[in-house]
Amino acid sequence: MKLPVRAALAGLAAAAVALGLAEIVAVFTGPDSSPLYAVGGAVIDNVPPAVKDFGISVFGTHDKTALIIGTGILLALYAALVGFAALRSRLMAYLGIGIFTAIGVTAALTRHDAGLAAALPSLVAGGAAALALHLLVPLARRSAESGSEANFDARRHFLVGVGAAAGVALVGGFGGRFLTNSRAVTAARQAVVLPEPSGPAPVVPPGAQAPGATAYVTSNRTGGRPARARCSPRPCRRR
Repeated sequence: MKLPVRAALAGLAAAAVALGLAEIVAVFTGPDSSPLYAVGGAVIDNVPPAVKDFGISVFGTHDKTALIIGTGILLALYAALVGFAALRSRLMAYLGIGIFTAIGVTAALTRHDAGLAAALPSLVAGGAAALALHLLVPLARRSAESGSEANFDARRHFLVGVGAAAGVALVGGFGGRFLTNSRAVTAARQAVVLPEPSGPAPVVPPGAQAPGATAYVTSNRTGGRPARARCSPRPCRRR
């Protein structure tokens, strides 16, 4: 594996760590504060209507999912370029990470009802990406040197670092998104408040109960129970 490829892989690993940790932070700051989802949402809000209609016609109800996937692919390409740029200049690489962080912060702060805390996932992601790149690029350089025992150790350390980054991305990404969605559902349920009854229910008029039919009025003890099927799920036979 040549050095530019290793550097690009280091950039991808740094981006993976950044997004994974950002999803964990987004559990506490809101589902739309994650940089990936915040940027995707901002694109949806500002894309021309013709482009939005085209996306709906092609992907249907999965248009937002397709956009998130497309944003992830573009981010992966950008991260690979940042990793490659780190071979020539660390400053250029950190500048690229700074641009990524600024876009994520801006997109998160423009979401509906977003507060200052919405910027935290993108800020954490930027810091994590810079640290990961700082650690992985030197390993990529040493692992690409001519064969020696030190070179073998550097390769092993580089692969371990990339594997650890992938693990953080998987656990943080899927686990963080699961917890974020769970918190959002719980909050939505708690926000539903049923109004107090304005008065007692009206009296059932005489003759409303058909002879032999299920009681029109049920007791509180049995009224909330779902009706049970009198036969198995297969169609009942007529007698």
